[in-house]
Amino acid sequence: MKKPAPPLSPKFARDFSEAETWNGWAHDRTARNIGEARRAACVAAVEGTP
Repeated sequence: MKKPAPPLSPKFARDFSEAETWNGWAHDRTARNIGEARRAACVAAVEGTP
């Protein structure tokens, strides 16, 4: 399905501690970016494009 991943949720209005940033927010975005790359690779494989 040629549908991009949903947009990221906005960051909370309060400041995160360093631990919260690393353990929550950064991990979520990393996982989303990896998922989007995998999705794009799957679409390219099905369509036969590089």
